[in-house]
Amino acid sequence: MPEGGRLQQSESEDAFMTGTLRMHDVTRSCQQTLQISLFFDGTNNNDDANNPYPHLRDSLKHAHTNVARLFNIAIDDLDNGISRFYIPGLIHLHRTHRMINSNCLLRLGILLKGAAAALCLSLAACAGGQQSATSVQVEVPQRVRLVSGDSEVLNYTPWYIENFSIFGPSGSGIGGGGPGVLPVKEDGRPSTGGGVCCTSVPAEWQPNLKLTVRWAVDKKMDGKTPGYWYKAENVRIAQYDGANAGGIWTIFLPGDRVRFMVTDGNHEGGNNPNNRPADNDPYIVQGVLDVEWNRMYRRGGMQ
Repeated sequence: MPEGGRLQQSESEDAFMTGTLRMHDVTRSCQQTLQISLFFDGTNNNDDANNPYPHLRDSLKHAHTNVARLFNIAIDDLDNGISRFYIPGLIHLHRTHRMINSNCLLRLGILLKGAAAALCLSLAACAGGQQSATSVQVEVPQRVRLVSGDSEVLNYTPWYIENFSIFGPSGSGIGGGGPGVLPVKEDGRPSTGGGVCCTSVPAEWQPNLKLTVRWAVDKKMDGKTPGYWYKAENVRIAQYDGANAGGIWTIFLPGDRVRFMVTDGNHEGGNNPNNRPADNDPYIVQGVLDVEWNRMYRRGGMQ
């Protein structure tokens, strides 16, 4: 430690220059600014779509905080150096859920590491191929610009859907979910539900994107027997026009099937919530009993 706790003027300038050079290319010809927004929620608040227990999301109960709401409308555009990260508050739950707290802190470290990697890639790109003293290879998950909107739902099945969750690739920020929805109406029209914030999808359609949809369905409807969890994997979003993207819809069909779509104003196409999807629609995916989630979350397990 220098005498008096202060660096001499020359030492201070050297330290500043060293730090500056670490944030630029070796010729200092390229400077980049990252805009990173961190949203720290308070104790017992959790609206993270990618946490291990998504059915506990506050927004499913209309109880998410302003912190979560601000995160949902924040810009996330990695190509332009703008990133948003949501960190849930610490949660006091019973022992089977104890891992959430440590997962929150772990995810924060991973997210910050990803931001640092983005900075490295950004500096390398703007250097225009100039030779540098050190070459570092960094692998980061592919990120695309996202849009968020209310989770809407249609239920064509004769069963009550208790709630549902949508998962995109890990680290993508894609996902969401919604609350319960009543069975199909007596005249065959679907029951509607949702209007809960938020589900996030790519701003432009991604043909190779695959999602997982999980939902709890009550087929007894006797007021006593808990519903069972189902899941559909490799769910693709029906093709949509990102420039006109509107509502985000999850559609439940008889036979434990599901379809996911984004309305785009094309009422003659397949993204019209007023039209029931045809049974041969290629974007309909068959669901199956979710053994893992029933064992973990359903009272009575698979019994």
